[in-house]
Amino acid sequence: AAGSAYRVASGHEPPRRMVRAMHHAATVRAVFGPEWADPEALATSDYHFTNPYALHIFGDSIEFTEAMTRGALANYTSAFSGIRWEEHSVIVDGDRAGCHFTMHATHSGPWQGIEATGRSITAERMVFFRFEGDLIAEAWELIDPHAIKAQITD
Repeated sequence: AAGSAYRVASGHEPPRRMVRAMHHAATVRAVFGPEWADPEALATSDYHFTNPYALHIFGDSIEFTEAMTRGALANYTSAFSGIRWEEHSVIVDGDRAGCHFTMHATHSGPWQGIEATGRSITAERMVFFRFEGDLIAEAWELIDPHAIKAQITD
């Protein structure tokens, strides 16, 4: 549980702010968890967002419901298999969190009009989150789809 290492080391309960920061960091890591490699597990994994939440990506702001999010994840995992996220950093400050991950996967299904190539891809992603309580209420996502496209086309 969040704060248990602090409690053992100090003999005291950790400050509430520290517990919340650890929880937010754990939530961010769960969003990029091992379920990505297993679409069936991803479809039933815990949902860490308000319903709906605001996604800001590619200059658009979209209100995403749980059903829309799970549908988008299903589309993504049908295009890329064996998805694994390599964590570079997760930083939390109050109700905000930021993360930098690299996705490793295989292009195994159609994506943006490109049929499966079987090629391995890597794609860096940065996402910034705003929490309401324990749930993510907004996400600002930065990813370069052109870098992915370049890896699966000649």
